[in-house]
Amino acid sequence: MTRALYVATFLAHFLAAAILSASCHVITPAGSGSKNGSDWNNACAGFTGSCASGSMVRGDSYYLGAGIYSTTGVDFNKAISGTSVISIVGANAGDHCTNTGYSSALDTSISPAHFVSGTTWVNSSSGNGTMWIFDTSYWTVNGNNCPANQLKKTGQGILIDGSAYTPTTASPGAEILLDQAHNGGVGNINVTCVELQGMGMGSDGDAADFSDLTSISCNSAGTQATVTVGSGDGVTRWFPAQIAPDGTPMPASQVTISGVPSGNFNAAHVLVSGNPSNSQFTYPVSCTPNATANSGSVRGAYAWGGLGGDEPLYIGLPATNQEGTYSFSYMSIHDGMNLVQINGGTPNGVFDHDYFARNFYIAPDHAAGWTLEESATSTYAIKNSAFTDIESTAWIVVLYGGAVNGFYVYGNTFAYSPNNKFNRRGVGNAIFSCINSNASCSNVYVYNNTVANVGGGGINSDSGVWTFLEPGDAAASNWFIQDNLAWNSNTGAIAGGGTPSGTFTADYNTYLNSAAFGGDGGAHSSVQANATDPFVSDPTFNLLLSSESIDPHLNDGVTLTNLGGQTFNVDGNNITRGADGTWERGAYEYQSGSPPAPPTNLTATPM
Repeated sequence: MTRALYVATFLAHFLAAAILSASCHVITPAGSGSKNGSDWNNACAGFTGSCASGSMVRGDSYYLGAGIYSTTGVDFNKAISGTSVISIVGANAGDHCTNTGYSSALDTSISPAHFVSGTTWVNSSSGNGTMWIFDTSYWTVNGNNCPANQLKKTGQGILIDGSAYTPTTASPGAEILLDQAHNGGVGNINVTCVELQGMGMGSDGDAADFSDLTSISCNSAGTQATVTVGSGDGVTRWFPAQIAPDGTPMPASQVTISGVPSGNFNAAHVLVSGNPSNSQFTYPVSCTPNATANSGSVRGAYAWGGLGGDEPLYIGLPATNQEGTYSFSYMSIHDGMNLVQINGGTPNGVFDHDYFARNFYIAPDHAAGWTLEESATSTYAIKNSAFTDIESTAWIVVLYGGAVNGFYVYGNTFAYSPNNKFNRRGVGNAIFSCINSNASCSNVYVYNNTVANVGGGGINSDSGVWTFLEPGDAAASNWFIQDNLAWNSNTGAIAGGGTPSGTFTADYNTYLNSAAFGGDGGAHSSVQANATDPFVSDPTFNLLLSSESIDPHLNDGVTLTNLGGQTFNVDGNNITRGADGTWERGAYEYQSGSPPAPPTNLTATPM
């Protein structure tokens, strides 16, 4: 090799290495060194400096270290450059940009990059308190701590937490917002392995959000108060709904104590715990040791419309938006009003392996697990996900001008906790609903879902399990409801006796301790009373089959043909349906012998 060629080769490799090194940047809550993001000894301080959104480089990756990031909102508004993507990634032991200065204290698989809101603030550019807003297209966010084919309730690597936020208007923002007000709409945004914690228990000033306390007392150490509340639907119902099974406080359980005349009991935005009583709870406070009082009030922290009041994930897109697709996968979205709220049009949206838990509402507001309204005709897939303890309008709803042509709802579980331990009031319009002014739902496929404990136990599931349609108000055609499994659940008819136009197929569904819903006259559907619980364990999450012989029609589902880019033949554990000669009904294929490894992070952090 000539000297000139050697030098040229060396320089080429050197420049390539320099370019590669420059393609990633690192961020910690406080930053370090020069704070230019070049390595962990010089990390950016949050999204500031060279790591501020407007200074980010298209095509580069930005790694977040573990820790608490206090924020009044981040606006991701870097102008697009063709289809070049900016990636935001949780750092972990195997993937952290650079070794220089890295330590296990920065590992987001051990402790998340935890974004928390201030107590009270308004960011007018992002919609009154939105924590992360995407104003431009082509972004990828990955918490980087989600094994394939596993649902996670918590521990995603990135946590966007609105539980301490109190809005100053009646319309709070969201934990993540895709913004309709900027740049003609956004798209090509993919978020995976991120936890969205809603605002928690809230108040809009209604009587239902308020209660007089009848007594309050301080412990001898002066560190904790015990409250007994009087009448008031909101308080007496909320507290047991907010207590984790082991009695520890849930992150969303914040209230304000006021008007107590003595003892230093008054406090704002406190997290509560409690006992099985509907009327008693405790909270941490620096009160006067052994003090007591008999007057004062309890109110949820101010937030519009009940627990959360916010929509943890809000997608607001112009009706003409054609910017591209978006996807949300391996996420945990919990403790908000509408957990997912979509207003506007997009060609394609995908929700895969997500966990949706505990929405809330105060009448007359609508609330649901997943909502689409005021949209251009769109295509959506909700698959391999878990919905738990949803109440109000529906679990999944299209309403008020929402339009979908190609809606694929498959491989999901829908369940209330046993004995209704979170005190859900049920839904008025079933699992999947197409209702209200000018909604349109065509080519809907509800396949291989499992519904458990929806109904009974004081839960008012008025209008059924599978579908609900207002034929005089919503347009619908070509619906297919097959290979689903219901356990211990109420069921219901298509409202008003109407059915979608075109093809309507409801068959090969199994109902254990559940009556078949009106409209399921399929010759291959099965109804069995006094059936044995068919699931392995956790009845709100995994819903794996313990046996396929509990009912003779658990394993004789109809073989479904993949279409629309969907994979109906693979369940959420990546097991091929029908590979053993039988196609199970419900979300999961039965596996003989030992069940698959359980999901991670189910008990370490109370929810």
